[in-house]
Order: sequence, then C-alpha cells, then structure tokens
Amino acid sequence: MSALSYLRTIAEVAEVLGKAYRQKTACTLLKIKINPATEVVRLSEPDHLAGEARLLKHMETIIAEEFKDSPIYQLSFSAYMVILDGAYDDVATRLHDFVDDVAPRRICLGDKTYYPKMIVGITELEDNLGVSLSRLEFATRKASVSANRTSCYVPRDDADFACYQCCRVGLRILRRALDNAELGLFAQPIVAMDAVPGTKARKFEVLLRHYQDATTIAPPVDMLMFANFNDVTQDLDLYVIELLCRNFPHLFGSDGKDVDTVTINISGPSFIRPRFADTVIALVKRYQVPAHKVVLEITEDVANSAKKQALSTMEAFRAAGFQLALDDIGTGSSNFRTLHEFPVDFFKIDRSYCEDVQRDSSVRAFVQLIIDIGKAHAKTVIAEGIPDEETHDLLRAMGVDFSQSFLTGRPCELIPAPKFTPQT
Repeated sequence: MSALSYLRTIAEVAEVLGKAYRQKTACTLLKIKINPATEVVRLSEPDHLAGEARLLKHMETIIAEEFKDSPIYQLSFSAYMVILDGAYDDVATRLHDFVDDVAPRRICLGDKTYYPKMIVGITELEDNLGVSLSRLEFATRKASVSANRTSCYVPRDDADFACYQCCRVGLRILRRALDNAELGLFAQPIVAMDAVPGTKARKFEVLLRHYQDATTIAPPVDMLMFANFNDVTQDLDLYVIELLCRNFPHLFGSDGKDVDTVTINISGPSFIRPRFADTVIALVKRYQVPAHKVVLEITEDVANSAKKQALSTMEAFRAAGFQLALDDIGTGSSNFRTLHEFPVDFFKIDRSYCEDVQRDSSVRAFVQLIIDIGKAHAKTVIAEGIPDEETHDLLRAMGVDFSQSFLTGRPCELIPAPKFTPQT
C-alpha cells in the first residue's frame, strides 16, 4: 500500500509537483474528493464526526490500495492528490475502471450504510505548476456539478479552462480594486424632457469607475463581467451604496435638499438575496441618508427570472421609503402581462429602442406600448441613450418624462476613488 503524506501548504504542493515533473517524462494528476454524505451521517449518528472519520478512513484505504504504485497526498480532511506516471491516454482506462467499478457506491460499517459521492478531477502535469494546479481544481469543479459520482479530465488546451483562467484574473483585479478602494463614482444627470437648457439637474444615476491612478479613469466593464465568478456582486453593490451614503451630506446637503433622487444600479444576484434589503436599509439608516432620495434600479430580466424573491425585496425597500426603477424594459424575457405587478416608480426604456424609434415604426409602436403601460400605472418613464434632438422631440411627444443620455448630460465625477483622494 502506498504511503500517504499530508500537504499543509501550497508551497509544499508546488514542491512535490516540481519534483515529480523533473523526475518523470509525463505525469497525470488526480484530485479525489469524498463527500461522505454528511447530512445522512449527522441524522443517523449521535457522534457524527466519528462516523465521517470512519467512512473517510475506509475510502482512504481503498484509494491507497488502488494507487499503491503512485505517490498519494492528503490535501484536506476529504481530498487527496495522486500523481500517476504516464500521460492521460496511458492511464485513462485505469482511471475509468476505478471510478466506475473499484470505488464502492455503498459502504457498510457496522450497522450503518453510507453512500459516499466521489469526485475525481484529472489533468496532466506541465512545467507551469501554478497552471497545472489551477487546471486540476477546474477539473474537480466540473466533476462536482454531476449529481452522481463522476470524473472529469481537462486537457491543456481546454477552451473552458482558458475562460476560467480569464475569470480568475478578472476576479483578482476586481477584488484588489475593492480592497484598495480604487473605485469611484461618476454621476449622469436625468433631465426632464421639457427642461429649459441650462436648468440644473436634480436627478442623477451614479456610475462606477475604476481609477488606475488619480487621472486614469475608465468604466470597469471587464471587471463587472467577472463579478459573478466568485459571487462578489453583493460586495460591489454594498461598496457603491456605502461610498455614496458616506459622501451624501457633503454632496447634497444633510437632508438631501440639493437633489431629488440618486439612482443606484443593483445586480441581480444581490437583489434576490433574502437579507440584502435588510443590509442596505441598515446601511442607509446608519449614514442618515433620506431613503426616499435613493432609487434602486434592477433590470426587468432579474425581476422576472426570480419574481417571488424580487417582489419580496421590492416590498421591503418600499416599506423603508426607497424608490425603485425597472431598467431595460423590452429586452430579454419581457412580459407585459406582469409588468404592472412590480411596485416600481420608474420605467426605463433601453437605449437600443431609443436609437431606432425614429426610423422603425414597429419599434415606435413597441416603445409607445411601454409608455402607455407606465402611464396607466402612474410610473415615471425615462428614456436612455437618446441620440439626437429629433428623437428627443419624438419621445417627448410620445409621453416620455425624462432623458438620461449624452444629449442632455454627460457623466461627470461625483466621488473620486478613496485611494486617490487626499485625506484631510
């Protein structure tokens, strides 16, 4: 039986892999994770930790016996790494036999029966040890998606892994920007359609910006693409809300007398979290920001895709005095039959429709329908991205109340990134 060693740090893992790479012409890595059906163990045994330990020890013995000709390392309480001699093609049959036939689907220990789930990630070792480990973890993640025992092999040139790597890089950049307070806010005016030119705007939407330094500022488009990768959307949303609240009295007066509303985009994953509303409400109260001055904006897709939770969150915010806006109406999974059910104050027409409304009669009819539904339910209608004066005049005649576009006001800096703001 192969001797089993415990690796406590990434440095120890890297040392082991480096030595294996130097000694062999080709190696295949396995990461074996055992889910001991913890819930079943805990329900059936008073001393559930002892039950888990017995089960895992039994599985460890099976793994050690099967791969007794190879180095085996324990990575955690229920995870093991095996280094096999040979490329994947040379060991594929052996691995599939192990997963399908050798490893037990049912284990009887005393008078207890367990059904452990085994997950096996597989890849080949290369000279870049960090990439090898990352690819092994990716293979294990892919395998874990299955409801049953399974294995997953990820080759070096796997396109999904390349995307995964890109997401990891993007996530690191986003996490660093959050931790180092490199994100600031711009504000775009929301202007009444019949406003006299030069009239000071009293409605704004805040827009996130990434400050690479004090003068190099850009929309964080790439970072936002990766916000869902490791579920950091709520961290990002709360960062924006707190940054705005902390500066609100300085920007708009202690009672917000210098502004009517400030709109904040909220991501879908954040909005449908059960405790998100409580967290935001407490945050706004802590900074004594008038809740009725804050408009929280979500997309129509989010509202429809998780309707029950979205409605619950909306009601919580409404009860606390917040206003709500529904964005991107008409894009994605639009459902006009349920549009009136959402307790929002604002309907926002997507820029794609505003750009075509002048020249396309079908788009014009569609936009008119949105406006009519909004008016019938006492919603304020905002048009985004109006391209020119002719379209502006047309949308005003159709019943649009406000414009949010470069035509009526470009975004400008509202709150610089704290990292680059002089401390007083």
